[in-house]
Amino acid sequence: MTFNAMLRDAGIDPRDVSLLRHQTRRNGMTPHDLRSQSLVRFERYQATQQDRPVFRNPRYWASFVSPDDHETVFVGLYAVNMRRDHVIDWPDDLGATADAAAVGAGKDVPYFFWHTELKDVLRDQIGHLRIEWGDSLRSWAQHAAHNDKRIVPGTRAPTDATAHRLSVLGFTQTHATKKLTRFDRGTVTLYVKDATTRLPIVIHPYYETRLAELRTVPGVTLDTPFGYYINSNLSAFPRWRDAGRATPSRYGIDLSCDDDAASTALTAFLDANGTIPTPDGPVIIGGPPNAERTQRETLRLARIGQGRFRRDLFEIWGGRCAVSGVALPEFLRASHILAWQHAIDTERRDPYNGLLLGDHLDALFDAYLIGFDDDGRLLRSTQVGQDMLAAVGIEASIARLGAIDARHRPYLAQHRARMR
Repeated sequence: MTFNAMLRDAGIDPRDVSLLRHQTRRNGMTPHDLRSQSLVRFERYQATQQDRPVFRNPRYWASFVSPDDHETVFVGLYAVNMRRDHVIDWPDDLGATADAAAVGAGKDVPYFFWHTELKDVLRDQIGHLRIEWGDSLRSWAQHAAHNDKRIVPGTRAPTDATAHRLSVLGFTQTHATKKLTRFDRGTVTLYVKDATTRLPIVIHPYYETRLAELRTVPGVTLDTPFGYYINSNLSAFPRWRDAGRATPSRYGIDLSCDDDAASTALTAFLDANGTIPTPDGPVIIGGPPNAERTQRETLRLARIGQGRFRRDLFEIWGGRCAVSGVALPEFLRASHILAWQHAIDTERRDPYNGLLLGDHLDALFDAYLIGFDDDGRLLRSTQVGQDMLAAVGIEASIARLGAIDARHRPYLAQHRARMR
C-alpha cells in the first residue's frame, strides 16, 4: 500500500498534492511539539512559506510531522490558497519569543501566507498513519505524484473487538467491503472501519444535530474540532459533494467507544434519536439493508435543514455562520432564503437559496425580521430596533454576509419583499 494509492481511493489526484514533512527544531521545539501544544499555531507556522512551486501549484498539502527522527506521521490534508495580500506581522511560532522579529524578516526571499483548510478526506488517519519518507530527509517538501511513499506496515490495527461488541448488542453484519463493514439493528445503521483503531465506528451524519449530546455519552470519543469521515463505501449514508474531489463519495460521523458500557450507551443514544420530527410526519434516519429513501423523505429532511442541502451550505460558507463566522455545527442552521412553502422543488434543493446562520440569526431571518441587500449588508424590519439586535449580539450597522454570489441575489430580493 502506498500513500498515493490511498489518495486515489479517497478521490484525490496525487498530481494535486504536495507532501510536507515538518521536522525543523528551534529552541528545543519541533513542529510535532508545536502541534501538540496548539493546532492554531502549528497551522499558522505551516501556512507561512516562501513562494515556491511546490507550495504554490498544488491544490492540497498532505502534512506530516516527525515525533522522532525516524518517523513521518500524517497530520492532515489541507486545501491551500496563496494570499499575497496578507500581511505577516507575527514571530516564528516555532520556539520564538514574543518580541522576536516577524517571520522572514531580514531574509532575501520573502515569506507569504497561504490560507489552509483542513479537509475531512483521510481525517481518520491523522496521528495514526505513518509513511516511509525515504533517504532525502532534507527534502521536506515534495510533489506527491513524483514521490509515492510506502505506508509503514502495521500502522493500522484490526477492529474485531468493536465488531464483537456490536454483535452482542444485536447488530447484524449485512455487507462488507475491503474498508468497511455495515451493521444493522432495527432502524439503526452504522459502519465499522476495517483495520484501524482510530475512531472505528461511523454513524449517520444527521446525528450532527445532536452533536453536543453525543459528546456527553460516557466513553464515546469524537474528533475536536469536529469533522466528517468520507468514504464512497458508506452506501446507506448521504452523498458528499465537494468540487475538489475527482469522484463522488459519501460521508458520516466517526467515533470510538472505550468499552462495552460505552458501546451500550451509544446504541441507546442512536435508538433514542433515530427519528426526526417534521411538519409532514416523522422521518426515520436508518432503515433495513438496501432500503432507498423516497424523494418525499429526502425533501422532508432538506426542509428541516439536513441532508444534502445542509452539506452544500457547509461547503459554500466554509462551515461558518455567514454573518458571525462562528464555526460550531451544533449552533448552525441551514436556512432557506425563499421559504419552503413559497419555493418549487428545485429551489428547495438549490444551495444558493440558503444561508448558514447561527441559531438566533436564523430565527430572525425566518420571521422576516432581518434580511440582506444585494451586497450582503444586514437590513432590519421596522419592527426591530437596533437596540433589540444589539441585545442579542448583532451590530446592525456593520453586520453583513461574509461572501455573496450572484445566484443568492434573486432569492434575497424575494425575501426582502416579504419584510415589513
